[in-house]
Amino acid sequence: MSDRPNPEDMYREVDWMKPSDYPLLQELDKYDGWHTPKNLSLNLPNTRNWLGQRCRKLEEHDLVERHEGEPGYRITDRGRAFLAGELDPADLQESDDTDDDETDA
Repeated sequence: MSDRPNPEDMYREVDWMKPSDYPLLQELDKYDGWHTPKNLSLNLPNTRNWLGQRCRKLEEHDLVERHEGEPGYRITDRGRAFLAGELDPADLQESDDTDDDETDA
């Protein structure tokens, strides 16, 4: 069994995460397609400005992707892996120490 924390509590171990990130990713995962922060704010207890900030931060870590021409976001496969509890806190840290696998067989 893994010692990974519950994804809902991951913000306690990842310095850039906030408690609102988990429900935001859940909301993005509910529906296919693109979502604006304004639309997300209809179903979440956060302002669209806050959700826009969080979406941009989640995009930096490849948990969501931004639409090229509009202020819309959708969850990525990595975001779904996060929700499924498949990522460790180390996978999400701001400054990744490169653990280059230099073993070429």
